[in-house]
Amino acid sequence: MKVEVSSQGIQLNFKLLEGDILVFNKLKFQMGLDNIINNPLDSKQFSIDHLVYFGIEATINLIIKEQKIIPSESFKSFYRSISSQSIKTKREIGYDELKEELKNQKFSRELRPFQLSNVIELISRDFGATFSVPGAGKTSEVLGTFSFFKSITPDLKLLIICPKNAFSAWDEQIGECFSNSQEINQGIFYPDGSNFSGKMVRLGGGSNNIANLLDQVPDTMMITFQQLAYNREIIEVIASFLSQHSVFCAVDESHRIKGIDGQGVPGKYAGAALSLAPLCMYRYIMSGTPMPQGDLDLINQYKFMFPRANVSIQTVYDRIKKLYVRTNKMDLGIPDFDLATIGVEMSSPQKELYDKIKFIEKRKYETSTNSNRLRNLKKSVMRMLQVASNPRIINDPEFQELLKSQGLFQLVEEASPKFIEVCKLARSIAEKGEKVIIWSGFRQNIKLLESDLADLNPVVVDGSVPSSSDEKEIGTREYNINKFKTDSMCKVFIANPAAASEGISLHIDHDKNRLCSNAIYLDRNFNAAQFIQSVDRIHRLGMIGIAKIYVFKTTNSMDERVQERLDFKIEALMELLDDPTLRPYTTIDPTIDSEDFLLDPSGEFLISNEEEEYYAKELLD
Repeated sequence: MKVEVSSQGIQLNFKLLEGDILVFNKLKFQMGLDNIINNPLDSKQFSIDHLVYFGIEATINLIIKEQKIIPSESFKSFYRSISSQSIKTKREIGYDELKEELKNQKFSRELRPFQLSNVIELISRDFGATFSVPGAGKTSEVLGTFSFFKSITPDLKLLIICPKNAFSAWDEQIGECFSNSQEINQGIFYPDGSNFSGKMVRLGGGSNNIANLLDQVPDTMMITFQQLAYNREIIEVIASFLSQHSVFCAVDESHRIKGIDGQGVPGKYAGAALSLAPLCMYRYIMSGTPMPQGDLDLINQYKFMFPRANVSIQTVYDRIKKLYVRTNKMDLGIPDFDLATIGVEMSSPQKELYDKIKFIEKRKYETSTNSNRLRNLKKSVMRMLQVASNPRIINDPEFQELLKSQGLFQLVEEASPKFIEVCKLARSIAEKGEKVIIWSGFRQNIKLLESDLADLNPVVVDGSVPSSSDEKEIGTREYNINKFKTDSMCKVFIANPAAASEGISLHIDHDKNRLCSNAIYLDRNFNAAQFIQSVDRIHRLGMIGIAKIYVFKTTNSMDERVQERLDFKIEALMELLDDPTLRPYTTIDPTIDSEDFLLDPSGEFLISNEEEEYYAKELLD
């Protein structure tokens, strides 16, 4: 029997060249792939993703060694690419040599001393991580790292995987970092004839359009997590390009590729990024908040750098600590912000409703099957957060009937005490001639804020507001941001952290004058990254004065569980990054040792890292 293995796109293909199909299937069984179905158009071949291969690499390599499988040239090339990188081998590059190479590559931005140090560390290997705070120049550092490697491999291409709201920042940095920026992607055109000269090529519009753009071989390009995650054809098209070209790939906001299910399978964002990683010559990750939920968030990010890595939650923390660079706010000379947590009591009807909802959701949780328990629990938590925030925002029929039956219908006709206090504070800030950002995770809250504060000429950025490459296009995200920066009558910026906590600077205006130093949180969720990054929209390099953060919390409600959980996550992140400048994001007393915080004498506080436990705690108390 003669079987060949080849690497095609993001898969390995096994093909029977000579011999009996039954023996071929036995070989598949020997590799532990008996659940893999042969190609329906050709029963003499089957395929597995590269990610599957990494789990059984030792077995397949042994079979190759026993000459039961013949490695093709494409497989050999693929294997060389994933075998050549070692964490133990480091390049030694001096400041002068780096500056000279960057100059040769037309990299014209003058990097600060801490940025030069970071780039030297990043280029010491073919992979790495920058976990610097917003405003510290992660994008410039990555572009500098790419430029150095391009001096080694002249035809090197750049691929960025990032959120859509980061596109404009990458375009801007291309123009600011390269003296020959207009030559970059000069010959790359959209079907309508528009040119990408001086910009990153935006890979979008479906697999056919992306294939057309890649056929033109762009120098630098970027694609969103969503485009990759939900279209297998796009992954295959990009994989084909990566297989034919030398590519430097960086994942911006790399914490987005966290997520592993109960069987250890990565989520959609992670699966897409990890499937492309083995085909890239250089691999880097970028995030100011690399572990928003806990150590588990680091596994996929580490595997992007090391596709073959056998890493677990027990080992990933120590491994990744040896690889990253970070510039913190102390390094940048940014003073701490002031954080005020403002407790607001529920009204009597609101408290009555909260207790009723808690009773109902507790019964649902206790009677749900194991398979539905976590899903139902998340729904319960969301409902309780809504009631604690502002019952007016809940408009589903079942809830309306409950209000009627309990004689509490007035709660959807009047604002909650917390909502009223947030509006009062926003008005008092505006009366002093200052601007303010109000954050809420609920779309209906955002609509109500926009209506109730209409006289302050607010703008909104949430998931319903479309993006545009033109800030003059009314109704777009870019238009609203520009209006807040340029219109003195626009006093309030209302936003959802999921949509606006990244890629926006609101601390200074276009002329670098003070713009906004106030942020109010009507409500928050359990996502530590969104909270930290939303604060950083006004607390960043170039800020003038002291940023003031106001967190409103409904007392004796799920809001307090959110605070506990965020404190824990930020404390863990602070330990990983060895960064005391994260302390102001928590309400932890700095005189209390972190170990005392984790081992609260109540015996039930923060027992494990499982979200379910913290969700359930509010229901079961």
